[in-house]
Amino acid sequence: MAKYTKESLIEAIDAGKVTGENLVPMLTAGEITSDLASFAIKALTDKATSKALKLKVSEKGCVQLDGLRRFAVTYYAEEWEVLFGLADRIRAFITANKDRLKFKGAS
Repeated sequence: MAKYTKESLIEAIDAGKVTGENLVPMLTAGEITSDLASFAIKALTDKATSKALKLKVSEKGCVQLDGLRRFAVTYYAEEWEVLFGLADRIRAFITANKDRLKFKGAS
């Protein structure tokens, strides 16, 4: 019986416990199924090719987003909810002010 589910495999990949090097031994030992191994390969590839954004609970109990900027972006849960509610307004603002805004990586 497989030791991992999709959810626990994602957590293990994020924690660095599952890597490309230990995937075959895990499959051989029966810790993961071949379907989960395929899923893990895709997840590891996606992780390697995308910017590593991580969410965690900060020491003060806030939602902390790491990897977007030099320093973490940290808000209380209800502040994130306010931002989610403003998503359309923020997108419209960016669109309306595109000519005046700076974009990272643009010359």
